[in-house]
Amino acid sequence: MSALDNGETYYQKVDNVSSFNFQNISKPYNVTIIKHNYFPYLYNPNDLYIQNINWDNERVISANRFFIGTDVTNTIPFGNVIINTTANILLKPVEDVIIQSDFEVVSGASFEIKINNSDENTCL
Repeated sequence: MSALDNGETYYQKVDNVSSFNFQNISKPYNVTIIKHNYFPYLYNPNDLYIQNINWDNERVISANRFFIGTDVTNTIPFGNVIINTTANILLKPVEDVIIQSDFEVVSGASFEIKINNSDENTCL
């Protein structure tokens, strides 16, 4: 599913397969694999660049590393990152979160960074 909007712009589900090739996927994206009696395996194979966004709802986003700020990449328009009052955002990096500039968490919002724990049982 699309990573920054919890699957609003891209979402595909495949059941009862041992492998599958997804096509025409826009970045950034997340992959979740589930299996009975196992913890879900969440994977984003990329570093994630977050800029020019106002969040006002709930998001749980996994990535290798996060880069947050007004101008952390040239691939999307420049702009501030704002976590609004009604937002509940959880970032789950494998490595790092780098916050550079023009990042705001409005009073009343929830913003958390939780390093992924590789000691958990996953289905892989």
